[in-house]
Amino acid sequence: MTETIKISIITVCYNAENTISKTIESVISQDYNHIEYIIIDGSSKDQTLCIINSYAGKISKVISEPDNGIYDAMNKGIEMATGDFIYFLGSGDYLIPNVIPAVIPQLSDTQSIYYGDVIFSPINKIYDGKFTKYKLAIRNICHQSMFFPTQFLKEHPYDLKYKAYSDWVSNIFFISKGFRFVYLNIIIAKYEIGGFSESGDNVFRKTQGQLIRKHLGCKAYLYYKFRNLITDIIKPFISHFNNNK
Repeated sequence: MTETIKISIITVCYNAENTISKTIESVISQDYNHIEYIIIDGSSKDQTLCIINSYAGKISKVISEPDNGIYDAMNKGIEMATGDFIYFLGSGDYLIPNVIPAVIPQLSDTQSIYYGDVIFSPINKIYDGKFTKYKLAIRNICHQSMFFPTQFLKEHPYDLKYKAYSDWVSNIFFISKGFRFVYLNIIIAKYEIGGFSESGDNVFRKTQGQLIRKHLGCKAYLYYKFRNLITDIIKPFISHFNNNK
């Protein structure tokens, strides 16, 4: 792409008065002028909105209203986005300094999904390299590492029946349809583990195997089942070891 690339960064938050400033600061400090920053607040009851409003002039669009879950809020952000690419940054997570200028030259077309790595905080673990459909069958690409062509998400918004893993479902769908995933060997953000996405999603867990078999194929499904079997076998031994340290 030779023209200037516009990035829409979307932050979804609720009652985030203790974390939202760090997130906002990491976005507005990027040395790149073509960022559209959108914040979707779920009608917070604390001081979150006051803090957001204190950055007036540095945030492109803000809405604060009740929603039907995190993916409903994200879909609202997608509808509002006007950039070439969309990037999601959760409240409490933050961009690596000046990572956006480093990523921009590698976004060569708007027909590919680009992703890098994140650092899991507070354990400082880098997650998680290049993905194949087999790797995607057992774990997801971290949302805070991904740059989506805006049109892809406008045409395929997140399915609200999945409360915590709708982004994983979307990634499985995109890779099954032949959408090109391009790995960038760049750490994009620090991601605070233990958030909503790790709270569980019974709908997803009940249908995960079916989704993998339907969209990723029988080999990926068998790999998924094999990994689960191995995990179930060794889990009691790990638990026993930990309890007898």
